[in-house]
Amino acid sequence: MGRSRKQVHRISLLKRSRQRERGRAVPIRVN
Repeated sequence: MGRSRKQVHRISLLKRSRQRERGRAVPIRVN
């Protein structure tokens, strides 16, 4: 369970950072 929890935490962090960069980079580039 330790590994599964660590993997989930890492994926959630990566998804959040990716969403933030994508959400900010996409609109800024389009504008």
